[in-house]
Amino acid sequence: RTTTIVNFVGLNMEDQLKALIKRAEEEELGAEFSDEAAGALVKALPIVAGGFPSIVECLMSGDLYEEAEKYYYDEGDEFPLKYSSALKSIAITMHDETEFDPNEVADVEESTEPPRGSIAVILGDTPRQKVIEKEIDFFCKKAVEHLDGLEMRSEAIKALKIGANRICYKKKFYDAEKDKFVVFPSVTRALLEHEIYDIAQKKYYGLKDEFPLKYISALRSLAVEAGGAEEDTDEMEGMAADCESTDGFFENKRLPDMAYTARLEFMGTPDELFEKEAEPEVVTRGSTAKVLGDSPRQKCIERELNFFIKKAVDDGHLEEGMRDEAIKALKIAAGKFAYKRKMYDPAADVMRIFPSVANCLIDGSVYEEAEKHYYDKEDDYPLKYISALRSLGVELGGAEEEVEEWDAVAMDCESVDGFFDTKPLPQASEFEFSEHNMMDVEEEGGPTRGSTEKILGDTPRQKIIERDIDFFVKKAGEDHLEEPMRDEAIKSLKTAVNQFAYKKKYYDAENDKFIIFPSVEACLIDQATYDAAEKKYYGLRDEYPLKYISVLRSLGVEVGGAEEDTTGMADNALDCESTDGFFEKKRLPDMYRTARLEFMGMPDELEYQEGPAPEVEKPETRGTTEKMLGDTPRQKCIERELDMIIKMAAEDHLDDAMRDEAIKGLKIAANKLAYKRKMYDAAADVIRVFPSVANCLIDGAIYEEAEKHYYDEDDEYPLKYISALRSIGIELGGAEEEVEEWDPVAMDCESVDGFFDKKPLPQQSEFEWEYEDDDEEEEEEEDDGRGSTAQILGDTPRQKLIEAEVNSFVRKSHGEHLEDEMRNEAIKGLKIGANKIAYKKKFYDAEKDIFIVFPSVAWCMIDNDIYEVAEEHYYQKEDEFPLKYTSAMRSLGIEAGGADEDVDHMMEMAMDCESTDGFFATKAIPFAVPEEVAKKPKKKKKKKKVVVKKKGKKTGDKKKTKKGGDDEKKSKKGGDDAAAKKKKKTSNRSKSPNTKRSKSPKPPKSTKPKKRHSTD
Repeated sequence: RTTTIVNFVGLNMEDQLKALIKRAEEEELGAEFSDEAAGALVKALPIVAGGFPSIVECLMSGDLYEEAEKYYYDEGDEFPLKYSSALKSIAITMHDETEFDPNEVADVEESTEPPRGSIAVILGDTPRQKVIEKEIDFFCKKAVEHLDGLEMRSEAIKALKIGANRICYKKKFYDAEKDKFVVFPSVTRALLEHEIYDIAQKKYYGLKDEFPLKYISALRSLAVEAGGAEEDTDEMEGMAADCESTDGFFENKRLPDMAYTARLEFMGTPDELFEKEAEPEVVTRGSTAKVLGDSPRQKCIERELNFFIKKAVDDGHLEEGMRDEAIKALKIAAGKFAYKRKMYDPAADVMRIFPSVANCLIDGSVYEEAEKHYYDKEDDYPLKYISALRSLGVELGGAEEEVEEWDAVAMDCESVDGFFDTKPLPQASEFEFSEHNMMDVEEEGGPTRGSTEKILGDTPRQKIIERDIDFFVKKAGEDHLEEPMRDEAIKSLKTAVNQFAYKKKYYDAENDKFIIFPSVEACLIDQATYDAAEKKYYGLRDEYPLKYISVLRSLGVEVGGAEEDTTGMADNALDCESTDGFFEKKRLPDMYRTARLEFMGMPDELEYQEGPAPEVEKPETRGTTEKMLGDTPRQKCIERELDMIIKMAAEDHLDDAMRDEAIKGLKIAANKLAYKRKMYDAAADVIRVFPSVANCLIDGAIYEEAEKHYYDEDDEYPLKYISALRSIGIELGGAEEEVEEWDPVAMDCESVDGFFDKKPLPQQSEFEWEYEDDDEEEEEEEDDGRGSTAQILGDTPRQKLIEAEVNSFVRKSHGEHLEDEMRNEAIKGLKIGANKIAYKKKFYDAEKDIFIVFPSVAWCMIDNDIYEVAEEHYYQKEDEFPLKYTSAMRSLGIEAGGADEDVDHMMEMAMDCESTDGFFATKAIPFAVPEEVAKKPKKKKKKKKVVVKKKGKKTGDKKKTKKGGDDEKKSKKGGDDAAAKKKKKTSNRSKSPNTKRSKSPKPPKSTKPKKRHSTD
């Protein structure tokens, strides 16, 4: 092929790019670049060109093409690979032509060794770039001493310079103490962080080539030597300004001073031993070398850490001193967290600087940060160091600091605060382990258990928390666990509960008293407590024991923790002082609050037994109506309605009553969701409090929340309960509530609202399955649960129109697109889905001078959203909405003109549409048929008159067969094998299409809750 010669003399970078595009078209593609691709490259070039010395280097990297992708057609479109490959090929060819002398090509091909130690100019000519390049060359040359005399590869040096150019000397900060400007971050500081090596890796050979770890290690060691760890960039960042590339600072900037840290190699190896390869495994420990800077704060942190590190060995927490690399990483991490804030404590009349080093050593954040600076990226910070330092942090009073409480009223602390000059070394807390206890620990050799040692501070609030936790821990060890809880678990639990418990207070006007919340027992039910405790429990990756969580949750429910309406109180609550008088008279939790009933159904006189006796150890109870929520009118109303619904489910939908654990989870979940909002309905002249319990039971959110409180974390809330409760929710009118429409104009509802006192129990919805009475002698109809036109939605004009249109689509699909009529469960799902989406907006069409109400049902049938909603209401969670129904409805949606609606365009200028808009009364229905045709009875199906009798004496009812055991016991209670063999009761609940369908007579209309006839 013919090579096009490109002369770059006198051309700017944009013209050079265009010339190279032309060359790529002729030599590589054999076709022209598209206008969009060429335009995107031209737009992207000025943004990325600054980081490259020439257009050739720019084209060889991937940055230009990533930036060009943003300007190429739409957001999701990728820049074509053929164009980027062609330009890279041309750039590599030009790079090879200019990089090597033609006379030296043969020598290069004979040698497989890559070029090393290059000091070629890579960056630009600004003073800043010259300083960066000079310092990188200095460090790379110095690194030879750490790399066994071998120079760094030229490609690595080039990549490092590009990385440093993006990071270094971008900001400047005025140091008032020294009366000078500090330009940062320096090259020395950047070489300690991961960011520069991440950038360098992208520029280092291919995409999959990693920047060598030995280079990173060598450069980091040199950076520590030159004082890089002493730059407090985080503190300067907040008050810094951008630094110009031509700032006078760069004119007289000296090279880094390698004697800054007293010429001590931080790894502890003397200079003269560097060439002795016979001892590569020498590890130095216990270094007290200076790592941080010279500010009073940094000196104080370093002094205290040296004290802690020495004490860890002296007190027997560690057998040998900590590694120098671990000490260095810990100091850098502590420099980011410790002594950043200060607040005035009027009670003690002192200024408190926090968090202290002792407090930081208890938290997990300091170790996560230290891990970033500890050897390589894959290396974990040693667990034994974490455990030892945490113990010392607690021992020296770190857990006694009320950091979260202080932070709200604190201000930033200066690094030169006078506090640091006079601060003494940490003193041992008065809450130490006794010598007797320490001897016991050493003799046992295993983890200590059941400790009641004091961990928290001396405020009345902390004393109450600690006392209550000790009470629960003791109760758990005596009644529920084979052996007491580990001390480490108790300590972390106390620290976690201290973050949450008794932080707020709320005035209860009804009882004329203040309620301090959340209580310890409420915290023990909440997952957030155990997440916080897990961070303080042994190592970073150790999980808080599940058996402890399960037992503590049960105890929390026993003493009434689930009765606290913390969500309702939080909106009108105030902060509670740690010295509030409430704590002086607070009693221990009342274990008899739930009428002496063990929540798992075990009487008090039966104790947990060791050995094989599962039926005695954890007996199972069902159908409980025990009180679980609080005493507010709202909570009483929710509990009353749920008890009725649970009873209905047991009688009409389930073979056995619901498990107590499932009922408990459902009530706690309903308490978080039901009756939270209220709005005035002008059309009906009533206040509507929503969402009702019936509406919540249709939605999936309540079951997700209930699952969190149902046995262990891995146990799923039973599908048969969900299916039964959803059916009852629809039966009681839950689907008729316009929750999404009401919510924007609603307000929060008080728990003591008068609505709850006079609210009756839910009644069965008037919208039942349609049927006709006929001669008693005719045969019973064989209902296969298809093609129903039963009313599912409410009575607003909008809902009536949606229901009529969906019925029309369903009727049209039979015969033309489907062999059989659609299943009733699918029709119900489509109606609920259409109710959430269709006819929500209206748009004024100025051209036609009319209002357009959209999106229509026809448009919805083409879109995916309606089928996703319908699938949520279609049988069980794992059942998919049938593809054949989706295909049929989409075809009809297109046929009805749904694809002609420009919904996206209209949405930008649309407003909300009222459910009573006059449009709905005059809207024509697609595929409408005469009424007599629609109501024509099906062939070969006869209807039987249904006689209403007293409950339990209806014709065709069958007695329920009671059997021992459970059809879906947990794995811990014996597995599911017995469930498959149970006789299935004839019921009216929806079943999956894959199972055999039961048939039963249709029920008459009634206002009383009763069985619904079987669908599928």
